[in-house]
Amino acid sequence: MTNPGLKSSRRSFLKGSSLSATALLAAGPGPAVASGTEPATIRIALASIRRPPSVRAGVEKIKGVLAECREKQVRIVCFPETYLPGIRGAKDDDLPPPNQPAMEEALESIRVSCGENQVAAIVGLEWQTRLGLENRAFVISGEGRLLGH
Repeated sequence: MTNPGLKSSRRSFLKGSSLSATALLAAGPGPAVASGTEPATIRIALASIRRPPSVRAGVEKIKGVLAECREKQVRIVCFPETYLPGIRGAKDDDLPPPNQPAMEEALESIRVSCGENQVAAIVGLEWQTRLGLENRAFVISGEGRLLGH
């Protein structure tokens, strides 16, 4: 049984996009604009981008994707797991040693870019804690606020 108040999800492709990923145009149980009209929609991008050669290059790539998302009216973009600096332990693992100050600087730069572009993001970063090295997904609002991990 379907709920007549919900519209089915649709797939939309960002043609010619550096995202080279699918953007889902999903309609959820959001408020309708007027009684009897379709619910509001939100565009969500899944950024399928290659691991960068450095943290700095990765931050620049993320900032470029955020700008592109703004142009394409994407409201939320999700980046790969541990995009910065990359997943450790892979057979082609040539990553530099963990560098917490570099990760903190990267997060701050990405946070500012989210606010400038008004695009929310979920960004995978390596994060050093008292428990050791963690794989964290940071959630940043379109206003540039760090919401959590």
